[in-house]
Order: sequence, then C-alpha cells, then structure tokens
Amino acid sequence: MRNEELYLLIIWLAELSDWCFRNGVPLTERIGAVKQFASIVSLDDDVCLEGLRIKSARRRTGHENFSLLDGFVLAAARSIGERLLTFDRDFMCEEDCVVLA
Repeated sequence: MRNEELYLLIIWLAELSDWCFRNGVPLTERIGAVKQFASIVSLDDDVCLEGLRIKSARRRTGHENFSLLDGFVLAAARSIGERLLTFDRDFMCEEDCVVLA
C-alpha cells in the first residue's frame, strides 16, 4: 500500500466538533488526533466560487441531491491537485473522484 497524504476541508472539523459535542467525546483531543494524520484545506473565495459552479453543473445534469458542501469538497480537492475519495454516488462520472461501492 502506498503512503498518501490525507486532506480534509476545514468544514469537516466543524462536523467532527458537532459529533463530539453530541456524543460527549473530548473535542480538543479528537481534533488534535485528526490534525496529526490529515492536512486541513482552507475554505477560501476561490474554493467557494468553484464549489458553487460545480454544484450548479451537477444539479443541471440530474444530481438533485448534490449540495453546496459537496461542491466545496470537490473544489477544495481540485485546488490542491488531489482526487476525492467518497462513498457518495453523486460524484460518479467525475474523473477526479473515486467512488467506493
């Protein structure tokens, strides 16, 4: 198995924080652990605008559940030249997305 970098869009830290809060898990400890194995990708103006463009394009092609957050995640991956690994079938047919079964 190859060693590859793992990246997370910063908004996933908010998702993780929410989960920790709801489940009584120590937030600082969990966020610290994630930051040890994943690089955090910022949500900047370019990623936001590209995410909106991606969302609109996917919706036009029939992916009605493709969200703005989905667009942000794909735009962030593309901004650093990486592929997106996901279970979400709404990313099918995107050449830089690996959709797991």
